[in-house]
Amino acid sequence: MNSFASSREKIYCNAQMSSRPIRTFCDLSADGERLLERAMTQQGLSARAHNRILKVGRTIADIEDTPNIEPKHIAEAIQYRSLDRTYPTWNLPSLLSLAGSKGRSRIYWPNL
Repeated sequence: MNSFASSREKIYCNAQMSSRPIRTFCDLSADGERLLERAMTQQGLSARAHNRILKVGRTIADIEDTPNIEPKHIAEAIQYRSLDRTYPTWNLPSLLSLAGSKGRSRIYWPNL
């Protein structure tokens, strides 16, 4: 995150990055590029999904306090993206509206 401080744009979290900061701060190794490219073609992901995976990969690398995004970070980000496509978020409001006894809400998650 320290490298964001020198940029002109005020970015406080990875989710705020637009295309230019993504190119600057989400540099991948050749192995990481191949992994992401393969996931893009196999899963039919869009350019927007590509950027989201890069931002999540950058976040995972930040959590591990590593300066570079490694292939394992991209692999984990792709897994999260795959989960997002398997269990769509349009179901979330209906899941959250289910109420249990005594006014407590209960969320019923599908078996993973």
